[in-house]
Amino acid sequence: MITGIGGIVLAIVKLDDFEHIQLRPGMYIGTTETPVNLLFELIDNAADECLIGKSNYMCVMMDFDLKKYVVLDKGRGIPLQAKNFKEDAPIVIATKLFSGGKFDNELYKYRSGLHGVGLVAVNALSSEMEIITIKDKKSHRRYIFHGQQVTVEDIPPQQFSTLVTFKPDPKYFDSLLIDKQIIIDRLKAIMACCNNPDLKIQLVIKENNNTEVIDIPNDVIEQFKQNCTECIEINNDDFVMYLGYKDDERSKYIMSIVNTLPIYDGTHIKMLQKIIKDYMYDKAQKNKYHIQKEDILVKMHLLCILKLSNPSFSGQTKYALNMKQEQLKDIISENKIIKALDKAQAFVTNWLKCVEEYRINLDKTRKVKKNGKGSLVVVEGLRDCTSANIEEREIFILEGESAGGTLLQCRDAAKHAVLPLTGKILNVNRASKNKFFNNKIIMRIFQAIGITPFSDDISQLRFGKIILLADADPDGEHITALLLSLFDYAAPNLIKEGKLYVALTPLFGCYYNKKFIPIFDEDTLHKFKDKNVHIYRYKGLGEMQPEELHACALNPTTRKLIKILPNEGKTTIEKILQDKKSLVSAYLL
Repeated sequence: MITGIGGIVLAIVKLDDFEHIQLRPGMYIGTTETPVNLLFELIDNAADECLIGKSNYMCVMMDFDLKKYVVLDKGRGIPLQAKNFKEDAPIVIATKLFSGGKFDNELYKYRSGLHGVGLVAVNALSSEMEIITIKDKKSHRRYIFHGQQVTVEDIPPQQFSTLVTFKPDPKYFDSLLIDKQIIIDRLKAIMACCNNPDLKIQLVIKENNNTEVIDIPNDVIEQFKQNCTECIEINNDDFVMYLGYKDDERSKYIMSIVNTLPIYDGTHIKMLQKIIKDYMYDKAQKNKYHIQKEDILVKMHLLCILKLSNPSFSGQTKYALNMKQEQLKDIISENKIIKALDKAQAFVTNWLKCVEEYRINLDKTRKVKKNGKGSLVVVEGLRDCTSANIEEREIFILEGESAGGTLLQCRDAAKHAVLPLTGKILNVNRASKNKFFNNKIIMRIFQAIGITPFSDDISQLRFGKIILLADADPDGEHITALLLSLFDYAAPNLIKEGKLYVALTPLFGCYYNKKFIPIFDEDTLHKFKDKNVHIYRYKGLGEMQPEELHACALNPTTRKLIKILPNEGKTTIEKILQDKKSLVSAYLL
């Protein structure tokens, strides 16, 4: 106990590694909805053996009956001896944070396991974990962990080099069931990155006393090519890029695989987008195409595969590549990309014609007479629409620039206005009128929609619908609640006249007959699960591709708008939250 100024007593608590992981699991594994990131940690280790050519076989087993997961490979095994430690190496890497053999390039030129955290987190968040690895030619060694307690025994030789099994502890997760399609996609990325014709990866599913064995195909690249109108390949040893475009409107798609990890954001993506955009726009200007620079990326499809000897990722879950551009310039060579594009001028020309057609069509929608309430207004952050028909005009109020940028790519500029909000939204129930009128976010909202706060007169309203759009997570729900409170407090007549809506953000979606279908209810979910259609899980609007967000928010036939009625806002939101919880449960069954 420490006593400070004013007699305040501070209790200092020292937690060991396991206690801290168990108290704050999200710091180490991201989501605790399911133990998927624990399984990813084991998959990463086996994948590293495949990536450097030391293993030609890998298997993942998901036992849904026993709630148990297994990963094995036929690589070199885990060395038993650990420098500077008396214990065997498997005990060290499973019980001591920031220990491991991947902090230099001695054992692995390329690797995805980096931080010395993963196996300890798996152990700490499991009721039981087992490691079996090669001891010598005559035997293997088994380690059975119950937390930091371990039992060691030698066993006869096995047909694999390393096998790791864990049973996630239910007290740390909402559900112990992992979506098999997520694992299939992860294993496909390993196949694509290794690109080894001798590599075999299998997924074994045990459920309801039945066993299903899935051979993972190496089809990521081929499926990408099939989804492009035209595509070229640019190869530079440890960097391969497949660049294409699709003539369907609003079809931007970006994916990368870095050391077998699917990565959708980061330094490399920003570098590639800039190189491609600068090159294509320069060609467009020289050949007098009628396009704007940002139009280039609207049609772009990009898949890149990188092998890096010392990568750095954002966070333990490695959701983005986080490196300085100087570290990547030798691998992502701007000169080689430009030379490859120079040799593919027919491809470049066709792409630019496709983009020009998009720009011409967009400009046509903007040649609308603007007068009265339908005229454009200048408000910070607002991307206004052009239609003079008030009833068909819609404004989407949403949090963040990322989702706002995606929405701009797929909107109809005549009908859809977009107002992304940045910064903290004021809780009007706790604020004075002075704070209300000094809040920039609130003032931008009312300037954009064209009415005065606390006025009964809404005759100057500039839109037929005001639509609130937020992520399908607790933060998004909180933002929606704050905005509903704002309009109920300062513009109740909008609600009385039926002008305020909440766009229901789907947790799930799927592609069927080449069209994206958002899934809002259990019946639809079960319908497509029964058809064995791949179901995508979404945690935020920023994860969606433009055509997916278009179906969820803009398309009148596929979106789901909830009209907010007087005194029913809270009840409506509570019902939505209950439906979402029920939907997640149905998805995991």
